[in-house]
Amino acid sequence: MSYAQSNFSFSLGMRKILSYYLGFSILFFLIHLSLVSTVTFFHFLIDHDMHIIENWLFTNAWELIISSKLLAFVIIIKFLKLNNYLVTDLLTILKTDLWKPSRSAFVMILFLATCFFAILLQFGNGITFNPKSLDYVYFSYLGSILFFIIDFLVINILLRNVKQFSKKKNSLLIASLLVIFLAFTKMTLPYIDKFLFIIILHFLTLLILLFSEKRNIMNIILYSTLLIGPLASLFGFDLVWENAHAVYIYNTKLPLTGIIGVWLIGIVYYYKRKSVHVDVKLEG
Repeated sequence: MSYAQSNFSFSLGMRKILSYYLGFSILFFLIHLSLVSTVTFFHFLIDHDMHIIENWLFTNAWELIISSKLLAFVIIIKFLKLNNYLVTDLLTILKTDLWKPSRSAFVMILFLATCFFAILLQFGNGITFNPKSLDYVYFSYLGSILFFIIDFLVINILLRNVKQFSKKKNSLLIASLLVIFLAFTKMTLPYIDKFLFIIILHFLTLLILLFSEKRNIMNIILYSTLLIGPLASLFGFDLVWENAHAVYIYNTKLPLTGIIGVWLIGIVYYYKRKSVHVDVKLEG
C-alpha cells in the first residue's frame, strides 16, 4: 500500500469510532421520530387539529430533540460497555479532563466571538429587537449548546476508550464524523439549509479543539457557551426556531464571506500558537 493510500484508509480504531458514532446518530434519528410520532398520535386521540399539533411540536421541539439525543447517548454507551468491560466512564473522563481553557483556544474563541458579533451588529438597519423572545431565549441557548455538546461527549468517550490511531489520519476521521453529523442532522431537521454553513463551522471547530487537545473539555464548553448559544438565542442562528424567538431578528442577507474569513483567521492563529507552545515545551 502506498503512503497516500495508507493516509486515506481507515484503521480498526477509526472504524470502531465511526461505527459507534453512526449507531448513536441512527438511534437519535429513530428515537426522535418515535417521540414525534407518539406525540402526534396522542394529540389525534384527543381530537386536536393539525395546526395545534404543529404548534406544539414547534414550541417543544428542543425538548424532544435533546431528550432523543440523551436517550441515544445512554444506549450507545451501554453498548460500548457491553463490548468492553474496561470502558472508562464519563464521570472518570470528566474528572481527569482539564477544566481550564488553553491560552491559544481562549484567545481564538474570544476573537471569533468578538468579530462575529461585530460583523452582525454593523448592519444596524438589518437588526430589529424582538421583546417576545425573552420567554424562549434560555431554551434556545441551552438547546443549541446541548445539540452539539452531547455529540462531543460521545466522541470524547470513544476517543478515550478506543485504541489510538496515527495522528496523520485525524483529518480523515474529522471529515467522516462531520459527514455523519450533517447527514443525520439534515434527516432530523430537514429545513436547516439556511444555516448549513454555520453548522459546519461550529462542528468543525469543536472537532479541531477536541482532536488538538483531547483532555481539555473546557475548550469545548467555552466555545459552546460564548458562540453557539449566543448566536442561536440572540441572532436567530437557531436550528429549530430560526429567528422566531431570537432576541434580535436579522433581516438582511448573512455576511458569509466575512464570517468564514474571520473563522479562518481564528483557526490559523490557534494552530500557529499551539505549534509554538508545543515547540517551547519540547525545548524545555
